[in-house]
Amino acid sequence: MPRISNAREKILAAALELFWNNSYEAVGVDAICREAGVNKGSFYHFFASKESVALTLLEQVHVAARSDLLEPAFAPDVPPRARFNRFLAMLETYATDCKHRCDSQNFPGCPIGNMILELSTQSEALRAKLEEIIGTYVEAFASALDSARRTGELPATADSLAQARLIAAAWQGGILIAKAHNNPDISVQVFRQVLDQTFGEPFTPTRLVAGT
Repeated sequence: MPRISNAREKILAAALELFWNNSYEAVGVDAICREAGVNKGSFYHFFASKESVALTLLEQVHVAARSDLLEPAFAPDVPPRARFNRFLAMLETYATDCKHRCDSQNFPGCPIGNMILELSTQSEALRAKLEEIIGTYVEAFASALDSARRTGELPATADSLAQARLIAAAWQGGILIAKAHNNPDISVQVFRQVLDQTFGEPFTPTRLVAGT
């Protein structure tokens, strides 16, 4: 039987690691091929350019964010505050995981946020995909805030979309500040503070239990 190649997956995994820990601009096709252990012929068999690799990675991140993060945390049958509590718990888990990286290198931040800062004025295709991804988070936040207005947890006059954008800005801005201090815990603190201010009372992370 012919051997099944996993070169495409190796290229994507290598590119993600390199982009995240360095920058998109600093990483070339040669470096991706070396990290992946493939030759350039294999690279160009699957991808037309480095940009096409980045677009594929962003789509994978987008799909994973919806299925693994947003859909479980922001399920419509979950009370509004509990949705944000679940998301906060997931951010805490991410921060804890990143602490292990900080033992040997700097906190790499969020791959989405990093690309927004670097590429939003450099590539229209990447900017549009990044806008779509951030928009998915804002929509989830706004939907939860709408539910909170309906249940009386927020004023009926509250602007859900504007507040959702503010929460998204605190999420990404907190990660940026955490990156500057090489301390991922700061990102969780900033996000919790904006939730406390939004709802007027302290938030406590609520971790998902299997099957819920």
